[in-house]
Amino acid sequence: MMPERLLRTAALLVATCAAFSPLAVRGVTGPHPATGARDALFGVVLLLLAALQSVRAEASPEELDSPPARRARRFAPLAVGLLLVGLAVFPYFEHPWRHGGGALLVLLFFVDLPLVAFWHVPSVRAVSLVVASVAALGAVVIVPDDAAAPCLLPVAAAWALIPALDRAAAVRGALEPRPRARLGPPLAAAAVVLAAGAGLFVATTLVTPASTRSWTPRAMLGPRARAAPPAPPPDLPVGKLLGLLLAAALTLAAWNAHASRAGRRRQVALVMPMEAGQARPLDPDEVARAVAAWPPGERRDVVEAYLGHVSAVDARARLREPGTTPAALARALRARLQAREAGAAADRLAERFGRARWDPAPVGPGEGAAAREEAREVEGGL
Repeated sequence: MMPERLLRTAALLVATCAAFSPLAVRGVTGPHPATGARDALFGVVLLLLAALQSVRAEASPEELDSPPARRARRFAPLAVGLLLVGLAVFPYFEHPWRHGGGALLVLLFFVDLPLVAFWHVPSVRAVSLVVASVAALGAVVIVPDDAAAPCLLPVAAAWALIPALDRAAAVRGALEPRPRARLGPPLAAAAVVLAAGAGLFVATTLVTPASTRSWTPRAMLGPRARAAPPAPPPDLPVGKLLGLLLAAALTLAAWNAHASRAGRRRQVALVMPMEAGQARPLDPDEVARAVAAWPPGERRDVVEAYLGHVSAVDARARLREPGTTPAALARALRARLQAREAGAAADRLAERFGRARWDPAPVGPGEGAAAREEAREVEGGL
């Protein structure tokens, strides 16, 4: 049966395509249908490629902690900032739909496109769904006669379906042995929520009158019809601001002196450019503290065996670079080892550590002993 993550990605893809479908429909039915169809096909291909990248990355649990995923998690909220800025200024430069309007939708498409490649990261997935939802709502506002209202239905389905699939996947992953995916309950729950929302939408449509809005663009950058009198210069409290800055500087100086006397000043090590490609060896004390933070059990044994394996490998060969993932280290070891069995053990150990470190599913009995045996086999081959 199809796993939850594939159905979730499909729902996100359908919702995203539906949110930006008014642009494609206008291009295909406009005065230049060939150009519009080309642009629509190009946009769909970009979305498909980004979604396939997310599906490929989600197959490996360690990708959630990879450097690109961490950067995407850190910078995804910037999309919300761009979204708010666009909502604040788009009435000033947006033209009527029949005269080339829709610049806000184009902006949101290119804001959402980098997020699609990281749909396997939960926070990025939520931001992407918010961007697609605002795009669908913006299309309903901009397109005349409420012609874009049907694109809200796939977006509403995504809001009802994706949380249910995420919850179902989390519960299934916590069970041992892990059962097969059952999509019936989450689909039924999402259908009930969606039916209630559709009923409310139909009732509201029947009760409220049709929209009679007239969209008139406002030239924010164009010349003004009448020169306004210059505004008086602001009365800034310069003295008070300088006093606050001085007080802040004195506070920082006092804290710095106190920290210096207490011996808490951190020494920043300068790294020469030639050393930027080498990973820092693992500190045994830090490794011991990190392992002690895990509860006793097979998962902790696997993590401890792998970290000890990395320390042993670093002592014999400098193969790691900053940001090297367990899978990348296994590939480097496999290229260095002569015995094929030792290379296969390196791959199994990396995969075992990835499941123990990032997969919420329970770790089976004997996993720790197997990890230690694989580590000994790889280190013996070195």
